[in-house]
Amino acid sequence: MQRVQNPSAGSQAQVAQVRPGYVMMRSGVLTPVGSGYFPAPAVPASPVMPVSPVRGPGTPVGTPLIQARPLMQSASAASGSPLMRSTAGTPPGSGLIARQGSVVALPGSFVAAPVVRVAAAPQTPRVQAPQAYRVVRSQSLVQPQPSQALTKLVDLLENENNIEKVMLAHYRKYASDRGMMRPEGARSFLMSLALSLGFSNPQQILGDVEQMFWRFDFSGDGELDELEAFQLVKFVLRRARDRMMPSNAMRVGQLPRKDLQKEFELLKKLGAGGQGAVYLAKEKTRSGPERVVKFFTKAGAQLALDDLKEEVNILRCLDHPAIARVLDIFEDPQNVYLVAEPYFGGDLTDLMNKAAKHNVQPTHEWLGKIFRQILEGVVYIHDHRIMHCDLKESNVMIANGSDWASPHVVIIDFDMAKDYSGRRKGGTPGYMPPEVWQSDLWTPKGDVFALGILFWAVYNRKEGGPFNVPDAPPYARIQLMTLQSHVDASMLPAGLRETTLEMTRKDFKLRPTADKVLKTPYFQQLPAQLPLDPELVKAVDQMGEKKQIQNLLAHELISKENLGQLHNLNSLFQSLDKDNSGTVEVQEAREVLEKAGLNQNQIGKFLSGLLGDKGSVHYTEFMAKLVMAQRGVREEEIGAAFASIDLDGSGTLDVNEVEKLLQQPDAARLLEGRAAKDVIEEMDRNADGVVDFKEFRRAMLGDANTVMFWKKGDAARYLSSSFERWIPCRVEDVDQDKDSVIIDLKPGVWLTPEDMKHRLVPGNTCWSVGRKNSGWEAES
Repeated sequence: MQRVQNPSAGSQAQVAQVRPGYVMMRSGVLTPVGSGYFPAPAVPASPVMPVSPVRGPGTPVGTPLIQARPLMQSASAASGSPLMRSTAGTPPGSGLIARQGSVVALPGSFVAAPVVRVAAAPQTPRVQAPQAYRVVRSQSLVQPQPSQALTKLVDLLENENNIEKVMLAHYRKYASDRGMMRPEGARSFLMSLALSLGFSNPQQILGDVEQMFWRFDFSGDGELDELEAFQLVKFVLRRARDRMMPSNAMRVGQLPRKDLQKEFELLKKLGAGGQGAVYLAKEKTRSGPERVVKFFTKAGAQLALDDLKEEVNILRCLDHPAIARVLDIFEDPQNVYLVAEPYFGGDLTDLMNKAAKHNVQPTHEWLGKIFRQILEGVVYIHDHRIMHCDLKESNVMIANGSDWASPHVVIIDFDMAKDYSGRRKGGTPGYMPPEVWQSDLWTPKGDVFALGILFWAVYNRKEGGPFNVPDAPPYARIQLMTLQSHVDASMLPAGLRETTLEMTRKDFKLRPTADKVLKTPYFQQLPAQLPLDPELVKAVDQMGEKKQIQNLLAHELISKENLGQLHNLNSLFQSLDKDNSGTVEVQEAREVLEKAGLNQNQIGKFLSGLLGDKGSVHYTEFMAKLVMAQRGVREEEIGAAFASIDLDGSGTLDVNEVEKLLQQPDAARLLEGRAAKDVIEEMDRNADGVVDFKEFRRAMLGDANTVMFWKKGDAARYLSSSFERWIPCRVEDVDQDKDSVIIDLKPGVWLTPEDMKHRLVPGNTCWSVGRKNSGWEAES
């Protein structure tokens, strides 16, 4: 490490130890600097330039400050190089001077400090001032390099594939013959892994491995499979890295950088908490629905942004009707921003009175359906190895304020700001399970405990649950109640009463998993959300089978929808997704449709239109297809979809633009398994390497038989509605712009793309019942 002085420090201030490539904040916390820049104190340029004190990098404490005019030099510049002027109006400490002399703005909370890369024999660079003002070279005060173990650990955590390779090499030594690992094996496994990384005292670094084991036992069977063990290893290694890092080092994840004011218009403040505020907002860059933007402030927070980014990316990949859709995450110098769907029905706080105000009389069945949806969401996230860590009434929303008779609910506000180093409890007093109070330990069964408290609180109309008594931080009375008192579930109906008591057992190992709770008779005997809507079934029948490429258009449509508010579509999906996997498959859908009374012909059409050749459909694709089936596609929506992909406004789509689209979770799901090159090639009919709007439009409409297949003089056959037979004809004219042709049988009449699709075929071709217009075959 190199000791350097903050440019704004006084002459007797202590020098700070700064890691190479880092910039020092006023508070002493470090943040990385891009490799192309060298920090230098920037000052404003003006006609009368004041004299400013500066200190050379590595100058010992007590050395008098040197007077230099406000002309800056890159720290890498050779002695004697001309000084570079900072941009006019740049306040002191607000910029970095790049190698070529340009000034790059720094966030307002940072002060630039001279930092050099430390080599085996580091040289202190000179900073040059005009004639009378020279900075004298001084000896660098070089501190020992970080331990080899820490360096190796940081490098390892840069790439998940590396973690997996290292993990598997040790995991297989300590797993059972069935490939599973118990707590005692996990301890030996992690000790072996730590020793291989060069830790001299692995126990001190790893902490209580046995407790951490239960955090990742999502199956609740007392064993970890490979995926659960992988999550455990990442958690333990990150915590070890955080403990070994200098206390004034802050890790900054590689989150997208955006300007909030350019992206969103903030409409209304919805709330505020310790981590920041929540706003209702509208996108400025495109027309679309309102969004919720949640702020996570960086000021004074120990946000582990790489962990935060990973968890948000996982949440963005979740695809289930009971889980809030996380649409985006980005940061600026002050905050991290999370963008999600808004839900306008309010939360479950005071649910009974809210229902009465909407003329709904709550029944056991009505409440049971709400609880079942929450359970389905919790089971789904646990299947994806995610815990919520803060389940309570205020974190479950009624998606749409107009559907109180059979409300659709969504779980929101995952504990995104929790500190993965274990220094802060998650959750809310009253809902937090005993093991969190005793050991700061969250496990999947902690979510089960909190959900049991939520059931009790709704039925007893007491927010905060049975352990909530008047208290103040650190909530010693609530803690004592949670550890010693038992739940009185007498107000709950039979079946749910017994289940809730099991969910709130003091020993987390004795609680059922969320999946087992969902499979109890009480929840299994509840009726489906809604009967099948005949009009919806008819719309699916008529839409026909869609090509996957048409999901590019579906992506545009769902980007303008708040899916949680599409009540009937959500109910249909939940009815068909019997195993709660977030995906509807042929067999489970067929069983539901048969019970609903559809005949085999209707079922076949429905499944063909909805599931296609692959035989399954995930939630987002399901919703997109049904939105398209219900209301069709408007011409302007095709244009909007094209424009949203055409990032450079060139009027054509290329591979790079489609690759960027596929980085969005919804788009990646809708074009599952497709490479950008393949997507372009499928639409690129003239093989010029790009897709223009006409090619895109034809692909989105699924027109196999369009004007591009015809030229003037082509022989054809036309299906006459008057004569009810195919009649030979010839193409008289072609209009590329109108995507239309004229045939000699109908002079002066331009055939529409729809007419061409169903009524016009090449000369020796005709259609038989059941044939698809997907290619041309000669009539025998």
